[in-house]
Amino acid sequence: MYGNIAKAGRKDKKTRYYYYCKNTVNATGYKCTFRCNIEKSQIDDVLAKLITAMTREGKFKDAIQDRIGATVDTSDLEKQLSVLNANLHQAEIIKTRLEQQMDNLDVTDIHYDKKISDLQRRLDTQYDKIDEVEEAIAD
Repeated sequence: MYGNIAKAGRKDKKTRYYYYCKNTVNATGYKCTFRCNIEKSQIDDVLAKLITAMTREGKFKDAIQDRIGATVDTSDLEKQLSVLNANLHQAEIIKTRLEQQMDNLDVTDIHYDKKISDLQRRLDTQYDKIDEVEEAIAD
């Protein structure tokens, strides 16, 4: 099966991802008559269920551990994830406080424009930090 993309050109303007068989004749000489496109989401769902079922099976887990020769220690990754989640929480709190400060500014203050500009710059920087942390969490 090969992956392919159907560009958005239909009424719903959605790009579709699908798999299809590219073999008309394989190496053994058997002619493939499969001519159906399968949506990527359908294949992904089936694979996720298959992998989940396999990891629940004790024999599969043991076979994988034998194959790689050791167990995988995820404690370091879990610690990193915990730190990243704490950083994200802190960044969200700072963002909320900046928003509150912006809301509480007095519009009659002679330095209002400078203050709102400074707070907006700090808020934009905070959004950048939040994006960085969320990307790190996803990785």
